[in-house]
Amino acid sequence: MSNILISLFLTALAAFAGCKQAGDKSRSNPAPAVTDQQGNVTQGTCLTYTQHIAPIIQSKCTSCHSPSGPNSDISTFQTVQVKVSSIVNRAITLGNMPPVTSGLSLLSTEKTQLQNWARNPIQNSSECVSTNNGINNGNGTTPGGTTTTPGSASQFVGTAADVQYSQSLWQALTAAKMVGPDAVGGVLFNGSPPHGTVREIISGTVTVNGHRGRVYVKHNYDGAGVNLSSVEQNRQQWLKADTVIFERESTFDPSVKNLFWVKYTPTGGLHKDTNNVSLAGRIGKGTSEGCIGCHQNAQGGDYFYWNDQ
Repeated sequence: MSNILISLFLTALAAFAGCKQAGDKSRSNPAPAVTDQQGNVTQGTCLTYTQHIAPIIQSKCTSCHSPSGPNSDISTFQTVQVKVSSIVNRAITLGNMPPVTSGLSLLSTEKTQLQNWARNPIQNSSECVSTNNGINNGNGTTPGGTTTTPGSASQFVGTAADVQYSQSLWQALTAAKMVGPDAVGGVLFNGSPPHGTVREIISGTVTVNGHRGRVYVKHNYDGAGVNLSSVEQNRQQWLKADTVIFERESTFDPSVKNLFWVKYTPTGGLHKDTNNVSLAGRIGKGTSEGCIGCHQNAQGGDYFYWNDQ
């Protein structure tokens, strides 16, 4: 399959991962973060920027990343929220921030808090979401589960036409061996919320209904005990979701760069949100949530965070 370009965006693991998955909008009284003996935040807690993340940023980052510093500003909730995927990528996945020359480093507990908060980056305890497991802003999405974020306004996502097109796209991806049991594997790398703990990204071109366009496929691997080695041995065992961006025909929707977004199950079905809307189409258009709602913050308006690195 010479037309398949297997590309690894190791410097931009937030290509799709920047999508903030917000939870049920019902609110509850806040609860303080609870940690285990190792200092790791446990389930049933609520992480907030003000209480947990700001102290980390202020002590480890803002000496360089401030309005008067030499690098991009991340001194406020707003700037951290927009750049959280890149922060997690550089500070945890790549491990090059803070730089060694600064003499600073993140504690394991700080990394855990930052990763968990990134699942739903909220500012104050008043925004904490009530769940069946207590107060927790880190339970919103798992790659193999059902997202708690509405895809977007119904006219933009999960329509019969969207579902039908997603099926045609899946067939094209399967034929190109980009998804399915015969998918060509790439190089695996460690991921971060809200997508897979382990991932790989494949890019190329496929033809759907006579239109040939660029496509980006991210395989999300997760589960108890998942790691690079276990996935390498058995990808299908750990695969939880395939998230796809496909560049459709120029008349599809120029306002969103004609991009079609899908979250597939490993067998080609569609993940659904808590409103039972199939996640296929212009997910998040017209909102601040979902794929487009998040990716619209990418620099240059191209919807791809990896170009911001």
